[in-house]
Amino acid sequence: MTPNFVKIIPPPASSFIYKEDSLQNATGWHFHPEIELLWVIRGTGTRFIGDSIEPIRAQEVVLLGENLPHSWQGEQTDDAKPLAVVIQFTRSFLGRDFFQRPAFAHLTTLLNGAAQGLLF
Repeated sequence: MTPNFVKIIPPPASSFIYKEDSLQNATGWHFHPEIELLWVIRGTGTRFIGDSIEPIRAQEVVLLGENLPHSWQGEQTDDAKPLAVVIQFTRSFLGRDFFQRPAFAHLTTLLNGAAQGLLF
């Protein structure tokens, strides 16, 4: 299956997106050039990242690199709906050369490592 390209447009006067998400797969299997950081506050389900299919667990944090196909499928329970916080940003959201500075080399390494996705 071919992933869909999703164009992400930050609100005016913002350089990144912050939103709450129900993990209900509204965008389907997709990719975008932005880096994505997702924190699952509550809920379970299945996450699809690249060629990986694994269960979602509450309190996990996932970092996805640029253009990495992914999708989330939260499961509704009697207790509560799944809830996550999503932050999407480009490498240049703090300025073009921010991650090139020696003091932030460890962050560049982390972002490069997210090319296939990182689970915390």
